[in-house]
Amino acid sequence: MVPVRTNRAPLSHLIAAAAMLSAAAGLAGCGGGGGGNPAGGGTKDTPGGTPPVVSGSLFVPNYRSELIAARQWDKAVITVGFVPPTADSRGAVRNVAPLVQEAISLWNSKIGQNITYQLVSGADADVVIRWVPAGELPAEAIGRTLVTFRNDDQVLIGADVRIEQSLSDSFQVQVLAHELGHALGIEGHSAVTADLMSSRAHLPTVVTSRDQNTVLLAYSAAAPVPGRAVHGLDRASTSTATSSVLH
Repeated sequence: MVPVRTNRAPLSHLIAAAAMLSAAAGLAGCGGGGGGNPAGGGTKDTPGGTPPVVSGSLFVPNYRSELIAARQWDKAVITVGFVPPTADSRGAVRNVAPLVQEAISLWNSKIGQNITYQLVSGADADVVIRWVPAGELPAEAIGRTLVTFRNDDQVLIGADVRIEQSLSDSFQVQVLAHELGHALGIEGHSAVTADLMSSRAHLPTVVTSRDQNTVLLAYSAAAPVPGRAVHGLDRASTSTATSSVLH
C-alpha cells in the first residue's frame, strides 16, 4: 500500500477582528451580496442571493479562477456528523445541533439541487465536526478543515472540521458555514469580502451568488458520476484550512 501523503496547505485564513466580536461583525468575509459583474458579463449579487446564471457551461459570477482547486465528492448526499463539545465549568453542554443545521441549511438552500448536506447522529459521517479549545488549533486559529481526497482523481473522501468552542452562536454559524464550504471542495478564497468564502468575513452569514455559482460550476460538467466504484483509497492526500483571528 502506498503511504498516505499529507499536504499542509493553508486553504483558509478566515479572519475575525477581535474588536468586532459583536452583533455587527464576525469573521471577516461573509455577508450579503456584492459580487459585481465579471469580465464578459454576468449578474450583480443581491443581499438575498440570486439564482445561478448560466452562460454556456459557466455559472457566473463565480471566483473559480481565484482558487487553488475545486474538488468534488463522488456522491449527491454528503453526511455531516459532530462530536458535542465538552461541558463548561458549570457542567452544561452547549447545544450545537441547531448551529450545525443552520450552517448546513445555508448551503442546501443554494446548491441542494446538485449536492446536499445531511445532518446525521454521531461521528460516522463524511464530514465530522468537533469543538476544541483554542490551544488545540493552529496559532490564533478559530477553525480548521482537513479534507482527504484521492490522488488519482481528486475526489473527496472525508473532511474533519475543528471549531473553537468559545465562539458566540453567530460566530459559530459563520465559521461552520465557511468550513463547510471548504469541505465541499473549495481550496482557496474569493477576493470579494462579501462572499462567504472570502478570507475575511462578517455577519450576517450569507452564501452569495458567487459562492453558489462557484460550487455549482465545480459540480457541473466536471463532476464525477455519482455511485461510481470507489478506487484509489490507498493513495490519498490531505489539505488543511485554518480560520484565524486578526490581532
